[in-house]
Amino acid sequence: MNRKIINYLLIIALSLFFYCCSKVQYIAEYDKATEDHLYKCALLVDELFEELLILDENKRTFEKVEIKYKNIEIELYKLLMLEQIRSKNQDSIEQANLIYEMWNDTIEYHKEKGTITDTMIQDNRKLYLETFTELIKCELIKKEKSQNKN
Repeated sequence: MNRKIINYLLIIALSLFFYCCSKVQYIAEYDKATEDHLYKCALLVDELFEELLILDENKRTFEKVEIKYKNIEIELYKLLMLEQIRSKNQDSIEQANLIYEMWNDTIEYHKEKGTITDTMIQDNRKLYLETFTELIKCELIKKEKSQNKN
């Protein structure tokens, strides 16, 4: 797996750990729009990787899925903006920014190589699934905490 992507995953995992387990409450309130957008982004990314896996490797050209890559990039940027407008939210902003950067690295890798292997698709799919799952879990923790306050 690409070393840069592994580093991103490690940074996100550590950030999520500190973010979700912090006793000091400098955490943004739960936001349904953010939760919904996380699910949407996760689904779009997974659908693209599924589509690529179905194709023969020689037909997995960057040009074939370039528009989908761009649409996902736009949605990830939208996620970053959603995180930026919330107060007490620096950790989530950093996590959204890392996902955005990871996605741009994924695009650049595919563009440079011209195609993408089954192994790379499966590794990326797993990486993004785990990342989005952790971010959604954190949002659900915030939701639970806000419901317990009431």
